[in-house]
Amino acid sequence: MNHARRALSFLVLAVFVVLGMGSGEITEEERAAREAERAELQAVLDAYLTRMAGVRSQIRTLTTNAPQVQACDVPSMMTRAENTEHNQLHIRIAYGPFLDRFGSDDRGVWADDGGEWAFMTDPTYRGHFAAHPEDRETYAVQDTAERVAETFLTERYLAVIEPGEGCSLPRVNEDGGDTDFTGGQCRAWVFVVDQIDGSIACQNQILFESSDSMWAGEDDFQDELQEDYENALEDALQRVLPPRSLSTPLGGLF
Repeated sequence: MNHARRALSFLVLAVFVVLGMGSGEITEEERAAREAERAELQAVLDAYLTRMAGVRSQIRTLTTNAPQVQACDVPSMMTRAENTEHNQLHIRIAYGPFLDRFGSDDRGVWADDGGEWAFMTDPTYRGHFAAHPEDRETYAVQDTAERVAETFLTERYLAVIEPGEGCSLPRVNEDGGDTDFTGGQCRAWVFVVDQIDGSIACQNQILFESSDSMWAGEDDFQDELQEDYENALEDALQRVLPPRSLSTPLGGLF
């Protein structure tokens, strides 16, 4: 038994030695290639941040000058997008004010995720831009750069939701019964932006609101009101976006 254990120990040691020999320090050529790739990805991210700052500026100008409806040219968009898996576009959503961070060095702007309106921003998109790049670890910035290059740009289009004045969220009426609430409603513009060239592919107005009545279920009633409201937003988006293109989870339908 001792001989068997000793033989096994030698075998394990030999494996570690071989692995150690095979995982020696990288060569200068490998190091240079990695650095070149890192620099290329950083350039992609820097260009993206600048481009999206320009998009935000465009949207501000449009919303102050009575924008007009412009339908999406779906065949053209399908041709231009690289990721059209299942023969459809994949469009995430973003809350208009969330884009204020692009082009800004104000850490307060970067820290603001939209608060109660954060549900209007795709969680993956929101997570990658939750803090200023200078305040993040190098590996995290590189991960975001890779996501921009491999996902956001290949999907190409992003639906930016710009709520109008007077938008409200649903609220439980504290002094009322178990299902007494004030519904939310919102009229907003949706701008489908091209994340590669910074143009606006199409734009339309939506109106969504809470259901007239709700039954109390097992979940917290405020959560149920929020889910209902998000479902209403999803329905409104589905009516103006290209068919089956919405890829951000909303409410309880995904």
